[in-house]
Amino acid sequence: MKKIIGLLAASVLALGLSAGANAASEEYKAAMKQADADYHTAKAHCETLSGSEKDGCMKQAKADHKAAEAQAKTKK
Repeated sequence: MKKIIGLLAASVLALGLSAGANAASEEYKAAMKQADADYHTAKAHCETLSGSEKDGCMKQAKADHKAAEAQAKTKK
C-alpha cells in the first residue's frame, strides 16, 4: 500500500513539474514574440528618419531588443 501511495505521489509531482516547465516555456515564447514585434515596430519608425538620427534610432532599437531578449530568457 505504501508503494502505491509513493508511486502516486511521484506521478503527481512529475506532472506538476512538467506543467510548470510548459508554462514557463509559453511565457518565454510570448516574451520573445513581443520583443520581436517591438523591434520591428521600432525599426519601421527608424526607417522614417535619416542621417545620424536614423543611426542612433537603429542602435537604440537593437539595444532594446537585446535587453528584451535577455529579460525573456529569465522566463525560460
